[in-house]
Amino acid sequence: VLVGATGLPAGCGSSNPSSGFAPGSGDSGAGADGSGTGDDGGSGGDSQFGTFDGNPHPSDSGTSAEACSPNLTGRLRDFVNKPGFTPASARDIDFENVVADDRGIVATGLGPTSKPVYAHPGGATATTHGQTLFDYWYRDTTGTNIPFDFTIMLTPIGGGVSSYDNQEFFPLDGRGWNDEYVADDGNMHNFSFTFELHTTFEYMGGEVFTFIGDDDVFVFIDKKLVVDLGGVHGAETKAIQLDTLLTDDAAMTAVTLTKGTTYPLDIFYNERHTVASHFRMDTSIVFNNCNPIIVPQ
Repeated sequence: VLVGATGLPAGCGSSNPSSGFAPGSGDSGAGADGSGTGDDGGSGGDSQFGTFDGNPHPSDSGTSAEACSPNLTGRLRDFVNKPGFTPASARDIDFENVVADDRGIVATGLGPTSKPVYAHPGGATATTHGQTLFDYWYRDTTGTNIPFDFTIMLTPIGGGVSSYDNQEFFPLDGRGWNDEYVADDGNMHNFSFTFELHTTFEYMGGEVFTFIGDDDVFVFIDKKLVVDLGGVHGAETKAIQLDTLLTDDAAMTAVTLTKGTTYPLDIFYNERHTVASHFRMDTSIVFNNCNPIIVPQ
């Protein structure tokens, strides 16, 4: 998010922006003036949705990971907070506002509808302005955000690890509320968006997961918060080992996984401030959801 922010440690691989909008993604039809006068902006009806209930289940001898190509399709939601933007009612002050690290925005347990729970009901944090605005982040909300389905593709990088690495992560350029700010590459881009990705995997033992990015990143495994990079900041890193998994909070409670069991892994990412956008995920986890798991509300 900040000028001069470093997205990668020395020696990491090159950017791999391979990704795309899922079939049936909506198109806001926003005009060139960024007024956001689109027609539907939502996801089409031809996407297939998974039915995983968010609870761990025993797997069938590891065959689930081999039965299909995992589908890492999630939901982007475009927001806006630019002075003079019309309609003014669409402006959201959780975006393009305060810059600060802000851990503890969300509760340690994932909510019953597979959404993060705001940990400060009736209050606020350094970079957020209450539960009402927070609840818009990962829920389709007409007039406030414009949703699009989006697929990321993992690329093997060696050692059993695959990566999605995009150091200019602007998947909504020319869409939604339209491009509103100049980035560190000198070009106009569409900032102010969130990305919600629900997946499943069979725990085999020895898996690792690393996220490097900005701004907020919240990762839940088995409905427990295991990565909290909350706040508006330059690219930050969190690496975890699933064999010794702990909640990413003050309690640091053990999250014990059972081999051969399928668990949910839920990622919530925000781009909340100029002038850069980084998204890198490296993992040896083998995902096994054949269909997208989209949770509009």
